Amino acid sequence: MVDEKQIASVFNAVKTYDGLNVVDDVSFNLFAGQTTVLVGPNGSGKTTMLEMLVGLRSMSKGSATIADIPVVPGGEHKFYTGVQLQSSGIPSRIKTKEVIRSVECLYADPADWKAMATALGVDTYLDAMVDNLSGGQRRRLDILCAAIGRPPLLVLDEPTSGIDPEGRAIVWDFVRSLASEGCAIITSTHDMSEAEAFADHLLVMAKGKIRIEGSVDDVLSSLGGNRRLRVARPTEHIIKLFEESGLRHGRTGKAIVAIGSSEDTAKLAAQIDEQNDAVDILTGPVRLEDVFAVITGIDVKQGVEDK
Repeated sequence: MVDEKQIASVFNAVKTYDGLNVVDDVSFNLFAGQTTVLVGPNGSGKTTMLEMLVGLRSMSKGSATIADIPVVPGGEHKFYTGVQLQSSGIPSRIKTKEVIRSVECLYADPADWKAMATALGVDTYLDAMVDNLSGGQRRRLDILCAAIGRPPLLVLDEPTSGIDPEGRAIVWDFVRSLASEGCAIITSTHDMSEAEAFADHLLVMAKGKIRIEGSVDDVLSSLGGNRRLRVARPTEHIIKLFEESGLRHGRTGKAIVAIGSSEDTAKLAAQIDEQNDAVDILTGPVRLEDVFAVITGIDVKQGVEDK
C-alpha cells in the first residue's frame, strides 16, 4: 500500500556531455511505501540519473529534492538517503561483519543488522573477508549497508546484477519488506520480468528520456492492445507486413514484435502464414519486454535476415 507522502522529486534534470544530453529533461516523484523501478537499455542514462538524484553527479540543468532538502553534492539530503552503487567502495581486507559494524556506528538509531543479514542471506558469510566474497555476496552486503540507517529513501542501482536466481528473489523480498515499512525505493534493472513482478511504479527510459511511466498495468496497456505477436529472425517481407499492419512494433534482439488487439494480431499472423516462410511465430499476452522493445525506438529494419 502506497503512502502518498512524497519523499523525493526530480525536476527537469539534464546532464550534458560533449554537447549530448545523456539525461534529457527528466522529472519524477518518489513516494513513501512505493517501489519505483527504472528500466532502460545500456546507455539510456539510468545510472547517471540515479547519481544525480543523490548528488553524486551534478546536473547540467534541473534540480532534485530529498526530504524537502535541495540536493547538492555533499548536502544534508545524504542523511535521508541510502545508496547502493554498481561499484562497491567497501574495503577488501576486513571481514563482512566488520564492514557492517563500521557502517552501523554512523547512525544514532540503526536497524537491527543481524535481522537484515539473515533476511539477505549475509549471515552465512559474516566471518568471510570481503575480498573473498563473490560478486553476488558483495552486492547483498552493499544493499544491507545502504539500508542499515533506516533511510526514508533507498536508491539501488541494479541490485540483483551478478546474483543467482535464488539470491535475486531474496533481494526483492528484502526490498519489498522495506517498502512495506514506508521506505521510498527507486531501483534499476535490466530484467524485465523482475520489473514487471516487483514494481509499484515503472519508469521506462531510452535515449536519456522517460518514454513512459505508470503502474505495471498502465504500462502494459499503453500501446493500444493486450496481445503481442513475435517473429524470430523475420525476412524483409515479414517486416514490411508489420509496418503495413498499423500496429505498434519494434525489435528485440533479432526478433520483431507487434502489439495490438486479439483480432489485429491474429490477422497479422494469418498474413505471415500465407508467405509460407519458415519462421517462428509466438503470440500471447503483452509482457513488459514487448512494450520495452517498441518504445525504446529500435529501428525495425536493423538485423534483417538476408534472403
